[in-house]
Amino acid sequence: MNPNPNTLRDMSNSRPHLRVVNATYTVKTISNVVLTSGQVLDQAKNIEMRVTVGLRDESYGYFEIYDIASDGNRFYAEGGLWFDKDRKLVDYDGVGELPDIVSILIRDEMDDLMMDMSYVLGDEVGTEKTMDYKLFEYLCPATGQRFTQHGLAFDHTYKVYWGKLFPEVTGITREELGIRRVKELDLTPEQDAKLKEAQEKTALVRVPVK
Repeated sequence: MNPNPNTLRDMSNSRPHLRVVNATYTVKTISNVVLTSGQVLDQAKNIEMRVTVGLRDESYGYFEIYDIASDGNRFYAEGGLWFDKDRKLVDYDGVGELPDIVSILIRDEMDDLMMDMSYVLGDEVGTEKTMDYKLFEYLCPATGQRFTQHGLAFDHTYKVYWGKLFPEVTGITREELGIRRVKELDLTPEQDAKLKEAQEKTALVRVPVK
């Protein structure tokens, strides 16, 4: 999968965002549709999905959704969310129709921010749209730290591995390694084993929200 760098990878490691939520859910029917023509390229039922919804600030947010089975190679969508000065959603891009899960996560999991999603939800009291979903975070096993923001989680594990564990095992810093590959270092079998253990300890794990 190759997410748009404006969402998870690039934008989310720049600084902590106002709020980020990750979830898994099942979509009853999903289609890949050519927006300009309406042609359906692919369609499936009861597909397990992952979604990330983030608010960079009170005026701009983003979302990324993809199917778990193919890691987004079959079904994938991402886009931006724009809010006015009253925190009301006024526009979005990336999809013809904003998936309900995006609006529901903002409404229900960021309710303290009072973002107005009526532009797409249009809920009346007693008829609100709902969905079943499970929230998750990213865990770094080496430190036990948990993150909702993928970019910050990745930066954390990178610094733990290259800034602490790798130098402890090899006696070489990331800067000293330069452009050389690790396999060129002529490490002992014991060092190789320790590096593999360090990599496992710094590999991000998705864990349920407590």
